[in-house]
Amino acid sequence: MTPVLSGNWNYPTTLWHGPGEITRLAQACEIARVRRPLVVTDRALRESGIVIRVTQLLELGGIAAPVFSDVKGNPTGTNVDAGLAAYRAGECDGVIAVGGGSA
Repeated sequence: MTPVLSGNWNYPTTLWHGPGEITRLAQACEIARVRRPLVVTDRALRESGIVIRVTQLLELGGIAAPVFSDVKGNPTGTNVDAGLAAYRAGECDGVIAVGGGSA
């Protein structure tokens, strides 16, 4: 049997971690008072099952979330500027990063 780490941390940001926690994503947004998050990822992950699952779970929770995927492995200032423009254009009030450190 493989041990599974599961738990919640608050230091100073709440982190929910463990199997199935992704299903609480809309709840996490509600608690954080985020009504329109921008999902940030890279191009390779955009069409992956995880990003699709994230947007589906948000939609099920009544949250529409645009996806910004113009992030390179080593983000540039141009990537950051484009992300900020997408955030503003989408009238977003939070960010959900999917992937490694780039997002």
